[in-house]
Amino acid sequence: MPNLTSEQRAVLDKLFNGELPTTTTIESGLCIDMPNKCKIGEIIIGADFNCHTMGGVTIEDGAMK
Repeated sequence: MPNLTSEQRAVLDKLFNGELPTTTTIESGLCIDMPNKCKIGEIIIGADFNCHTMGGVTIEDGAMK
């Protein structure tokens, strides 16, 4: 994600087990109940995204194109 501080990136790395690509863009309003079970590729996640990942969710590269 562009323009993140090192603290913000550290939080995202902790939440997503270090697997969130730096090229992924997340707009505000993100709500994921278990981000450690969510695999997100190189995509743009729009505002007000809600995701319930109890069983695991994968959003692959370019899924929103």
